This record gives sequence, C-alpha cells and structure tokens, in this order.
Amino acid sequence: MRRRDFLIDAAAAATAMVVPAGLARAREPGQEPGAGALKGFIVSDAHFGWRHEQQPAPEQQREMMGRIIRRFPDLDLFIDTGDAHHSGADDQARGLWTDIIAGGCAGLPFYYVAGNHEIVPTCGLDPEWRCNRLGSVSCRPYYSFDFKGIHLVSLPELERAVLINREAMEWLALDLEVHKDRTVLILSHNNILGTTCPLGAYGYRGLANSPQMLALLDRYPNVIGWLNGHNHTYEVLERDNRLYVSNGRIGGFIPPALWGRVGQGHLGGIYFEVTPTGLTVRSYSATGEAFLDELGETHLSARLETRTTLDTQAPPTYCYGAGGSRDRQRIPVIHHHATGRRPAELFIAGADDASFNDDPDFALYQLRIHDTLGPHAQLMGASVQMHPKWHEMWVENTVYEWLDPGVRFLARQSPNDVTRMTVPLQDHGRATYYRCPPGRRYRATLDIETPQGGQRLRLQFMVHDRNLRKLATVHGPVWTLNKGRHKQEAEALLPDLAELDCIYNNASSNNVIHLMVLAEFSNLSAAVTLHRFGLALADAEGPTRDPAMVVDGKRFEHQGELTPDRVIRLTIPAPAGNRTVYEPRAKGNRRLTWLVRHRGPDWQVRNAPVADQGDHLHVGPLRNNFSNRREIVIAPLTPAGQAYVHRLRDLDEARVYPLNRGNRKLRVEIVKAAGPCEVELVARAKARNVTGADTWKQQGNRLVLQAQPGSVLELDFS
Repeated sequence: MRRRDFLIDAAAAATAMVVPAGLARAREPGQEPGAGALKGFIVSDAHFGWRHEQQPAPEQQREMMGRIIRRFPDLDLFIDTGDAHHSGADDQARGLWTDIIAGGCAGLPFYYVAGNHEIVPTCGLDPEWRCNRLGSVSCRPYYSFDFKGIHLVSLPELERAVLINREAMEWLALDLEVHKDRTVLILSHNNILGTTCPLGAYGYRGLANSPQMLALLDRYPNVIGWLNGHNHTYEVLERDNRLYVSNGRIGGFIPPALWGRVGQGHLGGIYFEVTPTGLTVRSYSATGEAFLDELGETHLSARLETRTTLDTQAPPTYCYGAGGSRDRQRIPVIHHHATGRRPAELFIAGADDASFNDDPDFALYQLRIHDTLGPHAQLMGASVQMHPKWHEMWVENTVYEWLDPGVRFLARQSPNDVTRMTVPLQDHGRATYYRCPPGRRYRATLDIETPQGGQRLRLQFMVHDRNLRKLATVHGPVWTLNKGRHKQEAEALLPDLAELDCIYNNASSNNVIHLMVLAEFSNLSAAVTLHRFGLALADAEGPTRDPAMVVDGKRFEHQGELTPDRVIRLTIPAPAGNRTVYEPRAKGNRRLTWLVRHRGPDWQVRNAPVADQGDHLHVGPLRNNFSNRREIVIAPLTPAGQAYVHRLRDLDEARVYPLNRGNRKLRVEIVKAAGPCEVELVARAKARNVTGADTWKQQGNRLVLQAQPGSVLELDFS
C-alpha cells in the first residue's frame, strides 16, 4: 500500500467500547497480586527537565506516582512508554525520572520504552546507549517479555520519531513468529496512523511506515493491543479485533481543546487487565483519583472480548536480540535479569536482501504541520537527512522534493551550491547508525536518473565510535553524471582501527563502530532523481547462508540457506557473567536476525547489571548513575518468600544470597562501596537475628540496614 493511499479514519476513535461500571476494582488487602488476571499500569511522557508553565513540578509527579501505586496495590508490572525527559535535559532530569518513575513503582517489575525526546539522534551523544543505561535495557531498545502467559513487546522509534526502523521491524517479525502461540501487546511511543483522533493526520505523531506495520500485525491475530505514548492524550480505539491506546501523560504539554475530549488536565496513565476472555483498558486520572469513565469520559475506556493465553502459573521470560545484524558485527548485552543458570534459546532468521540501511527506495516520509511554520512545513525523510534541513526553509523548499517513492534534488542557482544527503540520519555531522564492523569493505549502490548530464556527485564514508568521535573518512569517487537512468556503485574499505579501544579489539569494551555515507550533489544545472540508495557489505549477495552466532567466543551454527520466513532454534548456555558478547556470522547477503529467550528469570535488577552465580547474585557495578540516591533496585519476578533484598544504596557491588535459592538465611556481602551504604529489604516476617550491620530498623514490611564497605550482613527469618 502506498503511503498516500493510506486513508486516515480519525472519526472511528469515537466507536470505542465502554467498560461496565465498577470493572477492575483494586484488590482487598491480603489478596495475591493480579489473581486471575495480568494487571499492569502504563505512564508516559514525564518530560522531566522541560522548562514550561505546563510542565508539572517533580514533587507533583511524585505525588501522582504515589496515588497510582496506592490505588492499584495488586499490579503485576509497571511500564513507561517514553519521553522520560525532555530534549536537551541534563543528568539531573534523568535522575528525577530514575527516582520518581522507575524507582517509584514499589516492588514491581518495571519496563521502559524509549521516547523520541531521549533517543533520536538529535538528543546528544549516543542517546541510545544512554537510554539503555537509564532504563536498564540489556541489548537493543526493542525487546520483549512474558508475564502470566501474555507476551509484551517494547518497540520504540530509534532513528526518527516517525519510524519503526528496518532492524526493529525485522526483529519484530521474528519475535512475533516465535511467540505466535501467545497473546501479544505491543508498547511503543508513536501511534499507527488513523488510530488516534485527530492526531493521526499529523506526521510527527503517526508512524511513516504505518501500512507496513499494520500488514505485519495483521499476519498475527494474536496481537490484540498497541499502546503508545507521545500524544499526551487518553484515547482508546477498537479496530480489527485490536485495541489502540494512547497512554495519557504524567508530564509535558496539555493537549489543546481542538484535539477533542482526550483527558486534558489529568495526570495519570492507563490501567490494563488481561483475563482469559479479553483485554480491558481504562484511563486513570491520578489528579482526580478516579477512572476517567467514572468522571463521565466513557469513551476513554474499552474492553475487547477475545480469547487470550493468560496462564497465571506460566513462568516469565525475557527476550532480546537484533534485526538484520551484519556478519561479524559484535553486540554487547548487559544482563538485568537473573536466569537461574538455565540455558537459553537462540532463534535465527535470514534476511531478505543485502542492503542494511532503512528505506533504500525513499518511500517513507511524513509532513509535519506545525502551528509556527504553517502549511508549507517540510516533509521529513524517515531514514535520511537532507541539508539544508527542512526547518531551515520555513517558507518554501527549493532544494529537494519527495516523489513517493524517490527523492529529487532540484536545480540550484550556482554550480558551487551543494545539496547534501546523509545515510542514515545524523547528529551534527556525526554518525549514530549503522553499527558496522571495521576492517570490512562496504558498497553503496545508487539508482540515479537525470534529464541532462553534467551534475557532480561525491561520496564519503565516515566512521564514528559510540561517543560519536570521528575516527576516519574514506573518500569515494567523484562522478560526473550522464543523462538518463543508470546505476552508480562505490566501495570503501573501512580501517581496522587496531589501536582503538572498542569491542572489536577488547572484548570487555562497549565501544562500537558506526558508519555513515555522505552524498554531495553540485553543478546542479538540472534536477537529479535518486530512486534508490542501498548500503551493504561489498561481498554480500543472495539469501542468507550458513548462519551462526558466536557467544562469548563459542560458535553455534546452522548449515544451509535461511530465508526470513524460516526460523531455526538453537540452545545456548546461560550467561556466565553480567555481560555477553554476541557476534553473528552469515554468508550470502551477510545479514541475519536473532533473538535470545531466557525462560523463568526470577529477579529483575535495575540500574546495575547482575551475574547469576546460582547460589547468589553478583550485583553491580552501578550502570544508571544519574540519580543522587545511587540506588539499585531488585524486583522479584516469581514468589519471593518471606523476605528479599529490594534496594541497595550508595554501593557499587554486592553479593546477594536470596532465600528463594535454597539458603536458610538471607545474606548480603558489600563487595565495593566508597563509604557507608544502605540495604533495604521487604520482609513479611520479623527478623529474628541480624548480624554485620551498624544499625537496623524494621517498620512494617520494610527493614533498613546501615553498613560499611566489606560488611557481611546475615538475617535469620526462621
């Protein structure tokens, strides 16, 4: 389906079903969490660090979180769907989000879906790595997990606020195929066009590749929900046996009245509940301490009647991986789930072609209509960046135009005028994608058409590291273009960077390599049309063949051809430490998509990695160091018994011997700390004996101990 043929049916938002009054009330004290259902809560768009009169104060946001947790004491999990902080915000803002949102959800498992304000390339040095540190994400920002037999997928936009990029789409296709026997909810930051009203018409709000996304989802009727942030609205739409939900706001701007009745003035989020017979969604106002349907906004709640795979006894899972990985690309994975030393499953699918850049045919773009720019605001390419940028041409763009598909570079007044294009989108001249191994030869292929010849085109291959430092520029050819349509190809050998501290020279390094191609058009006496731009390894062709994965130096392989619609499954060992390096190998088109699934993790560790040693968990060092509290949070994913270590403060590393691992006493060893530190436990019984602590105090179900570096704390609850 062509983008312009995808009609927006915003009025359909009013057809959402109404939840019967009184549904989904909170449990009585003493009931089990989420008994008979999967119960979760979603907040979105906190926007810490935004200096605007509409932005609530941090203390107000803290109060809203407290109200949510008190109102819903039986939740199974808590989710944030992005814009944790505003663009350009400092580490103090990230620390406030860490403490108030991620740290404010009591003992619940917490999952983070990055938003455009903190992850797109314009958000500073290596925003993706920073987001992973902030939200305790193990691998790529897209990942998935199971609770009670229900599969949930984190699917953020990475390169542009309007795009689920190619690698994420390839990974999602594999994830949905692997989990086609599970009911699925997808968590994203942007909406699918036509599923929110009236924002579906705004390019900045809806995905440019909405038709492609819908086509993929429609192959899997087990996907029953798409829940997104970004709009700051509360909206619920039922369509094609699926609920599309806009998750409200716990910060940020107030939607204007012209957008309709979408919960303006209410800070809060979305309560959802999955039962064997359906999905219930209700918009909740923490401001008013009531569901919005109870306040008369019945269109902001819905129930979808459908059979689900809810199983309250099913073990949790956690999945990560990467779409379209290049041959010999090395990918670090930081572990935040304790897996009980159980082997993991590795799933691999092939790729459809050799090109790894997004939208090589230039078919994905959106028009952002902004009040201050008027109707002539420029189109945004989903995967490339043009220079001058669209916002530098507020009145009229005389430099380029999108052709749907294709892009045309318009004639310029002077032969010295240069029109530039970068693949991919870049941040201030620095590459943020694509991650590529050094020491390899890459090929750029361009399909070009000109009404008359003489235009000049120069290519440059630019190499940056994770900190966006430019490492090398490999100059490609300078072509004088001929009249007509023809193909131009250029190859570049990237340096091996043998002296650089990166993951290719030092297995313990998290520094990776990025590749960007700059195309410069000059002598534009007539227009040039670019129909396609493909970027691939130079020796890549045909289908994926002989795929393999090297895991911490050990190879796991499959012989033969592998297409995208065929999935192979391999068993790999449990992680030996708190970090694993994965290195895909593939012949043919040199690309593959992979997913690792861990079954039955029993602990989630946030803000620091965890190494599961069987009888104990080695926690640390601190990864999210934005918070002044320097807090590591440990949340149980399975029943934790009468006591568990919940929070560690002001320490860097500790060994925790949890009671659910067969030991009779709970034990904490302070491995590394700069000074006095604090250990907080959740204890349903009174501690009979405590040793090794300077002081300790138990109040209710909280037990707090003060300790020194090197201390060994032992607590007896028998």
